[in-house]
Amino acid sequence: MIQRIQSVYLFIAAVLSGIIIFMVPVFQKGEEEQLIMQYPIFFALFVLSTLVSLFSIFRYKNRQQQVVSGRINVILNFVLFGLILYHYFGSMDTEASKLAFGSFVPILTVVFITLANRAIMRDEALVRAADRLR
Repeated sequence: MIQRIQSVYLFIAAVLSGIIIFMVPVFQKGEEEQLIMQYPIFFALFVLSTLVSLFSIFRYKNRQQQVVSGRINVILNFVLFGLILYHYFGSMDTEASKLAFGSFVPILTVVFITLANRAIMRDEALVRAADRLR
């Protein structure tokens, strides 16, 4: 059911981690913008996050599996954000470089996945309440 609000949230999360990340820089070294394609591990994790979000959209008949895949995606995005920060503070010259908007895309993705999980749990509670009435 694509028209449910959690599907919209998951789609926005997939767009953020799958499309928007290629348009915005992750780091800036002086005037040079560094995109996600220059870092293969970050690229792989963003693609994995996109695939998990799309998988969750099409598992609408199994709400528990949607919630579990959403939690896995949240963990994946926190790991991705941690790796971005680790790379920034560990190997880059922090005086000449700065974090760009692309570095914070995993946090936005986590927000939308959390909203989707809350909506999924609300649907599950509604279904359980309807089952009790029968």
